[in-house]
Amino acid sequence: MQAPKLLRLGTRFGQSRSYASRDIFPATTMNDLPSPRGNWQKAYDQNQQKYNRHLLIGIISLGGTLAFGQYCGFHRMYDDIPDTPAVIASYKVEE
Repeated sequence: MQAPKLLRLGTRFGQSRSYASRDIFPATTMNDLPSPRGNWQKAYDQNQQKYNRHLLIGIISLGGTLAFGQYCGFHRMYDDIPDTPAVIASYKVEE
C-alpha cells in the first residue's frame, strides 16, 4: 500500500521535473541548408586520385604479403600428401 504513495511523491500537485528546453525553434527550410560551391569536377578528380592511391597501396600490400608467405613456406596448400600412409609401430594391425 505504501508503494503507490511513494511513487506519487515525485509528481506532487501535477508537476514533474523537466530538463528539456522550452524554446521554440523556427522550421528549417531549403535556404538553411548548405549549397555546393566550387568546381565539382576538380574535387571529384582529387578524391579519385586519393581512392586510386589507396587501392594501389592495398594491392601492393596484398602482393607483398603473399610473396613473403610463399618465400617463407607458409602457403604449402597440402601439396606434400604422401602416396601411402606412414607406418607407425604403436598402431595395432589386424592380420
